[in-house]
Amino acid sequence: MKIVIQGIDRALSVSEMTTPTLMIAGAENTLCAANVMDWQSLPNATLYVFSRVGHGVPTDVPDEFADVVRDFMVNGVVNAATLVGNRRTRRTVIGK
Repeated sequence: MKIVIQGIDRALSVSEMTTPTLMIAGAENTLCAANVMDWQSLPNATLYVFSRVGHGVPTDVPDEFADVVRDFMVNGVVNAATLVGNRRTRRTVIGK
């Protein structure tokens, strides 16, 4: 992706984005494989794939979509790194 802002030309790599990111995809969408590849490059992201849903996730499954967004807003990124971090925290708390 190439971004030009106020005369500054900077190529931005997805792997440099550290903002917590929620990616939502439908398994029946032809872009799902590309979404998974993008997610694998993001260092701080959660991917949620709805089965039997295409491109229109928010309109096809609005309640489930809202639940996933709400969970992300409350709990943040869930991935292998955050799960390991949460286990360490729980062990520390339990061990005290």
